[in-house]
Amino acid sequence: MDPNEAVRRRCALARGTWCGDYLRQVRLPARPPPRGSKECPNACSGWGNCNHDTGACDCPAGRGGPDCGLPLKRPCAHGHRNVSDPNNTVPVSSVGPNGLDMGPTIRGWTASRCFGGWRAAGSRNVGWGG
Repeated sequence: MDPNEAVRRRCALARGTWCGDYLRQVRLPARPPPRGSKECPNACSGWGNCNHDTGACDCPAGRGGPDCGLPLKRPCAHGHRNVSDPNNTVPVSSVGPNGLDMGPTIRGWTASRCFGGWRAAGSRNVGWGG
């Protein structure tokens, strides 16, 4: 099929010449977006994303430090803060004195994001109650 015929068919219902002009324009090669030249410390330890404009790492939740190499324990929360008390910044915790999620034994309980126990070495979930 003739390329002009294909454009005519495709633009048959369009008013004016804009459709054909759009389809006939010369395509430009894709270029990568410009970025800064600053490197991040320790390549963000393989955890974070390097912001080459600032030279700082954007670390995911649970990682911190200038190179995201520091593991951060996140609080286990089964509820949200009370919106009527904005000065209270402590999350409602469902972690008992033994370091395990108290689970369904507390009133109003819902599963926390770290339901079960967390070992200090490596912060690995070991399951509820054990």
